[in-house]
Amino acid sequence: MTQYKLNTPTKSFNTYVFDCDGVLLDSNRVKTEAFYHAALPYGEPAAQAFTEYHKANGGISRQKKFEYFFLNILNLSELPEDKYQKALNDYGKLTAEGLVRCEVLPGVLEFLTSLPAQAKKFVVSGGAQDEVRWVLEAKGLAKFFDGIYGNPVDKLTLVKNLDLKDSDYPGIFFGDARYDHEVAKANGLDFMFLSAVSDFDGWEEYVESHSLPAFESFISLSIAAQIAEQKALIEKEQTGAELISEVVDRENAYFFGFPFSPLKKSRFAGGLTIGPGVLKHIASHFSVFPTIFSRSAMYYFKEGLGRQVDQEICFKDSSPKYLSECSSSNLEKLTSNLSLSSIMEMEERHRYSQLESISIPFFQISDNIRKKTLNKITYWDSQIEKDKILFYVNSNVPHLGDDLICYELCRFKKIPTAFPYRMPIVPGVMARLYIPESLYNHSEVYNREGELVSYSRSNEYNSPLASDLQLIFDKVVMGDETLGGLSRSVLSQKGIKPPIQYVPAKAAVDNFSSFLKFFYQKKLSRARLGWIAKKAELSNKKKLSSLAVKGVPEVPFIYYALHMQPEASSNPLGGMFSDQVRAISFLSSKLPKDWVLVVKEHPYQKLEVRAMDFYEQISNIPNVVLISMDAPSDKLQLNAKAIATLTGTAALESWLKLKPALVLGNIIYQDAPGIYKIRTEKDLIEAYGKISGGYVHTENDVYHYLQFIGESTFFGHLDAYIDPCLPAYEFDLEENECEIGYRISKALESQLKYASREGV
Repeated sequence: MTQYKLNTPTKSFNTYVFDCDGVLLDSNRVKTEAFYHAALPYGEPAAQAFTEYHKANGGISRQKKFEYFFLNILNLSELPEDKYQKALNDYGKLTAEGLVRCEVLPGVLEFLTSLPAQAKKFVVSGGAQDEVRWVLEAKGLAKFFDGIYGNPVDKLTLVKNLDLKDSDYPGIFFGDARYDHEVAKANGLDFMFLSAVSDFDGWEEYVESHSLPAFESFISLSIAAQIAEQKALIEKEQTGAELISEVVDRENAYFFGFPFSPLKKSRFAGGLTIGPGVLKHIASHFSVFPTIFSRSAMYYFKEGLGRQVDQEICFKDSSPKYLSECSSSNLEKLTSNLSLSSIMEMEERHRYSQLESISIPFFQISDNIRKKTLNKITYWDSQIEKDKILFYVNSNVPHLGDDLICYELCRFKKIPTAFPYRMPIVPGVMARLYIPESLYNHSEVYNREGELVSYSRSNEYNSPLASDLQLIFDKVVMGDETLGGLSRSVLSQKGIKPPIQYVPAKAAVDNFSSFLKFFYQKKLSRARLGWIAKKAELSNKKKLSSLAVKGVPEVPFIYYALHMQPEASSNPLGGMFSDQVRAISFLSSKLPKDWVLVVKEHPYQKLEVRAMDFYEQISNIPNVVLISMDAPSDKLQLNAKAIATLTGTAALESWLKLKPALVLGNIIYQDAPGIYKIRTEKDLIEAYGKISGGYVHTENDVYHYLQFIGESTFFGHLDAYIDPCLPAYEFDLEENECEIGYRISKALESQLKYASREGV
């Protein structure tokens, strides 16, 4: 069991379990009096003895307590069923009356609000489950929890059945009774004793004898944690340099992406301008020798920037022999901690896999991808161990199977990782980056000091809005502009051409002459793949045209704009919803009565990439309307009750116009008030309930969240292909690369210091 320490932030835990009585609510006295009065018909001495027994055995169900009363205090030979049931009923009535009057304990609301949104939170009580759920709902606390459980199932079993995440700090139990601690210990949870209204006589001796942390209330816990954090910050400043050097003697580091070269460049980036500058800053900050996995690696090598690895060769050959070098038990351990489905999807979409698939029977394709994926996992596992890398950096979200495997293995091995990801680019207005805690946790991001921060409605963000965010607030939120309209207006004023962020869809083979070109070059597999792609494109275009309806529905609807695929916005950031048929089916399953889900294809989607039955699958889902690509998106957004997306800009656009949005993937604005982060069926039901009930966020909510964005993201650009379309006087390239390098370095430094404290 992990020993909780005050300098370990409470938000480090993945699971939070709370007793109810005496922890969340000042209800111990209510229940003690109810036990007393339910037993009073059998005499004052018996009732008093029963009360003492109850205090010494908090957390045990009322059924077991009344069994003890009749069999051990009244010394009856068998349980009198009728009297037993009457006592239970009397107790239930007395408790219900008292719970109406009981108060939420001081500091509870603030503490629950401060916990990380992605963590699981449960109430496990000895009280009747329906009773506990009712009172927490009445007190406005139920919304904070993923589950509220109680009697007749005992606490030990309830906690055992919870979905406890496995990590360094898996979970913590907050209780006020001996039994609470026993349950926590039996399930491998840390334990925190709260004493303010506990009726456990002798708790001081028990806490001391078991070396348990104890606080009077959540207020005193929060104060103590703040003091400890301040002390840790002072120590951090004094010993920061020594901590890094103590981690492990590692001089190598992996850099993925960084596709900056004179050959492929944006008009703005100027080829080798930004990438090497960022990489140089990070490498010099840690005095490491970079290993660069990039098709542009040779250009970095010429700049004297490290060991070059051509990713085209490496990723193709990360290969078969390594499977035999990894034991089956170790391979099972590795694969159980990786997102295999996302990795295999990336492998399947790679052009090498597509070319190979032509030469093998269709029923062997999945087996071929599986074997290749396992080979790659064992390859990268051996490479990481051999090179003893200090950290992993990517210039963007991992885009290929190999860099995703390497990233997830580094996370599993507790090797620091960092990558910047961009807010939606608003050309001429906004170009913002942020560094998420991890690929699957964008609720926490690293600020400029390298500290993890997350949004909370209760936080005060004192900084005025940055100029770009203030412009968006004034013109879009408070004005009549749309986000796209504002961008076009600013670009026009500044005389800047808009960027080409997406290349219009093209088939792999546009015409017969292209086919002949590949044929005569003896690239037969490429020619055949292109021919197959052309046929698939034409077939899907015909199916989409025949299945899609033209007009905007008259009934209430949610609007889901399909993501262009393959793209990082759907895999890996979409998680299990990278299969958009799954996402659409999930969204439609809990729609309010008489509502529909309107689905529209992305205007630049390459149709040959869609599965041959993709549009039929969507059309066959109940309450789903597949709409024509000619339908105006702005009208759909305007008339929709809400916008649904994985990580798309549409969510941000609608949110700025005070329209709710549902986000199924991982993106920073998923935690904004008015945006519903959807992970479970419960999330979806609650979101639809609020949306159909007319709940809307306000301009003040938007302003408050934009203040957080201003403090947690930064003005920056790191993309070799997309021009942010800002005039040179507004964007200094040298400052840009220094800031990105600094931010990534601080995020890595924070992880290295944490690793040194933990002895990794």
